[in-house]
Amino acid sequence: MQIQGAHEWENLIMGGDFEAIPDPLRFRTSFRFAYLIDGYEIAGGFEPLAKLAAATGQAAGAAGMWFGDPKTLWLSLFFEHRRYRHFGTPPEGDTELWLDELCQTLRGLLVAIPPDDRAAFLATLTPAATS
Repeated sequence: MQIQGAHEWENLIMGGDFEAIPDPLRFRTSFRFAYLIDGYEIAGGFEPLAKLAAATGQAAGAAGMWFGDPKTLWLSLFFEHRRYRHFGTPPEGDTELWLDELCQTLRGLLVAIPPDDRAAFLATLTPAATS
């Protein structure tokens, strides 16, 4: 699926070429990637998205590592970017490193999806509106 006005690497990702995701993927530079999806629409609104992201973050904190399916982690990344946008300041220190781990875990899960299954995975996502 082509996104009008997107960078080439974004179109590659939305076409199923997850290897085009920057490696390493860091939180500070992942906002364009996070916003390739409309997390609010996919989750069914702000409240369901916030609950999903909170539960995912709490489980990850308790386990000491991020885990879950790629869709859940992508929604969590989307939410974290929205959260920090509203805070007005980026995360720092251990919080930033923890969010970097989220990014890398998500990237690894996406790359691990067999190429023949990527279109079906992407079909479960709603592309973000572009201007």
